[in-house]
Amino acid sequence: MTFHVVATFIVRYRFIGQVMAAPKAEVEAFRKSHAVLAAWPYLREFMQSVTARMGFPTESLPLLRVVPKKL
Repeated sequence: MTFHVVATFIVRYRFIGQVMAAPKAEVEAFRKSHAVLAAWPYLREFMQSVTARMGFPTESLPLLRVVPKKL
């Protein structure tokens, strides 16, 4: 049996008490890395619980493995 699940997560951060704004490049790097790391456990739990409730076999998504880019 094959099925397709689509999920969207919004991860919002608020930086309080900054003396000066972070450079755009740093904000983009944070957005592309940390937000994914923060949302991944919720996606794993969502997939397992929603498939179980629908009566499909449950198989957990793998742990997220972050591999740094080679320079």
